[in-house]
Amino acid sequence: MKNARRSVVAGMGMVLVSVVLAACAPMPADDTERQASRLDSRLCIRNDTSMQMRVQWRGYPAPSDIARGETTCNTGYETLYSDVEATIEYEPEDDPGNWLSLTALADNRVLGLPQGAVYYEQQDYKYGVCENFFVGDTHTFQNFIFRADLTRQDDSADHKEFSLTISGPNGRNPAREVSGCLKPKIPD
Repeated sequence: MKNARRSVVAGMGMVLVSVVLAACAPMPADDTERQASRLDSRLCIRNDTSMQMRVQWRGYPAPSDIARGETTCNTGYETLYSDVEATIEYEPEDDPGNWLSLTALADNRVLGLPQGAVYYEQQDYKYGVCENFFVGDTHTFQNFIFRADLTRQDDSADHKEFSLTISGPNGRNPAREVSGCLKPKIPD
């Protein structure tokens, strides 16, 4: 009986040592890729217009100005909503006092490609761009007031990186209706 107990204790000891050693081993590549899908999102907004512009980030108490040539960024990770969301207000030069707005978002979903969008609302519809992004993709729309270029940059160590540049128009590329693209996240 004593030998049987010793064998069980020795066997359990070997299992415990194996578990500890396995936990210390480097992760295989497929685990690294799974970790990358958990990165949060970062959205940077650049004002390349001569308009007054300000941004209200979701979760922040007050808007902040974005001066011409300036960039402002925010990061986040959310389970039910887009990781990062901003309301961008701008004042057209030919219509002082009339502030208009855009919404921009960046989201790293558990399954599939990261998603980005920038849009305005008109009569209960949303118009702009809303896409799944590979690194290097840029999606654009413009009107007679501005041009919006949303780009997915190279990932950083902690974030799926998106940049939105708002500049002066140089033609027309009408915004398409994107209401159906903007869906809540499926929780992890």
